[in-house]
Amino acid sequence: MKKIFQLTITGLLVIFINQPLSAETTEAIEAIEATEATSKRPASNAKVIKSLAAAIKSLSEAVKMLSQSTPMMEDMPLKESVISSPDKTKAIASVPAAPKDSIVSTPAKAKGFTFSGELDTDFLPIKLDFNLPQFKTNNDYYQIDMQNVAFHFKVNTTSKGIDLGNLDFKMGRFVIDVQMMDFATALRDLVVTGVGEEQEGFINYALHTKIGEWRIPDILEVGKDLDISYASDVEFRRIDAKALLTLQQTTRELSKQLFNDEISEEQVDPVLLEKFMEVVPQLLAKSPEIALTSMELETPYGELEGNLILRFDGKKSISFETKENFDATVIPALQAQAEFSVSKRLMEMALMLEFEDETTVNKQLNEIIFSRLLIDVGNDTYKSVVSFQKGQLTVNDQVVWNNQTEAAMTSIDNSQFVNTTRSQLNIIETALDFYRLDMFQYPDNLDELLENTTDNQNWYGPYLEKSLQDPWGNNYQYIRPGREGRDYDLYSYGADGREGGDGKNADIGLE
Repeated sequence: MKKIFQLTITGLLVIFINQPLSAETTEAIEAIEATEATSKRPASNAKVIKSLAAAIKSLSEAVKMLSQSTPMMEDMPLKESVISSPDKTKAIASVPAAPKDSIVSTPAKAKGFTFSGELDTDFLPIKLDFNLPQFKTNNDYYQIDMQNVAFHFKVNTTSKGIDLGNLDFKMGRFVIDVQMMDFATALRDLVVTGVGEEQEGFINYALHTKIGEWRIPDILEVGKDLDISYASDVEFRRIDAKALLTLQQTTRELSKQLFNDEISEEQVDPVLLEKFMEVVPQLLAKSPEIALTSMELETPYGELEGNLILRFDGKKSISFETKENFDATVIPALQAQAEFSVSKRLMEMALMLEFEDETTVNKQLNEIIFSRLLIDVGNDTYKSVVSFQKGQLTVNDQVVWNNQTEAAMTSIDNSQFVNTTRSQLNIIETALDFYRLDMFQYPDNLDELLENTTDNQNWYGPYLEKSLQDPWGNNYQYIRPGREGRDYDLYSYGADGREGGDGKNADIGLE
């Protein structure tokens, strides 16, 4: 049974390299067929072999058609073998370095390719090793160049019986140039590693990603490609071992049932979802965390750096029964803290992707800074600190969203909204004064700060970047002339958007 995986790999290699099966592998196929003839469950493996043969035949026809215009690795010598034992099966395939002449004469060339794999008794991979020192192909449609590709995957079983897959993937170079689409990109020094461990009833898993250099086509339309580098570290912490084991056992059992035609594919997802919902309280009770401990993106226009921690307070009681229960129990138990910094030039280029013209980009950036979503920390760098606690989202100590009910809103500190409102009122007041200096009177409405509605030659606006709204999304109130002999009145209605009110609903005017 476990040789089927090896036969799949061998079959695909035979298709794309156009090599006959070795005598050893042919004997392995015959041995499986003989075993199936006397097996208590002959249909399952016989079905796999039959399906595999049909797939190989279909792919062979497709590759045959493709090879008429683009021959691929026709002369590469393939070596493959099967090593079987009672507890696992190994599959080994390799393409040793071919003579120089044959490489030169072949549109695609590969050197030193090797593959090996091991399966457990449930046909799940427990070890995979893939090495490709060099692969090149060049034709009228595209060019591909890969060097020093290595993939290593191994499953380690913990003391609790949990399978943790450790992986190590490296690619020294990858270049693809598709002439018909005028598209080309290059990748250098790609590294992805993943390591898991069990510790005191918890599972921790760390994932590291690094790109030494990635040349991206001219998406910004600045006349040159974009070279970037990237590195990040992500950690999954405090994952309950018992809950994870339950999910793995369910997945294995469903795989067996599906393999033996006891269930259909449509039945798998609902069962997995039901089991997942059963163990969610157990998972969340241990206060799991997802942490982006570091992230660095380097570009010709500056850097983006940041970190993030997302956790769940396991001491909170939760309910998924209704949306109201979810909002009232799950969201308040979520906690997050993030900190990011970005260069001014990189932020401008990111906005340029959406708004294109420089004037609009500058206005949008000024609006973001004005609303304190980004803080200018000097050296042409912006910073943002985001926090989510007790159902409330703050950005740079400014509340931007909360999950509280209307009754509970009265207990929330409203000072940040009031401070933002007063800052905007001061900006509008300054704009009104500049308007008066040019026009010798105050405008009849705030729109005249943005447009010369009377075509007056003394108008030198706009005096505001855009029409401002208060933090609650309402327009500011402007009345001219004002009460008690004032030139004008300028104020916000507060949270309720209506005149009058107390607390957070109170009107806010100039001090």
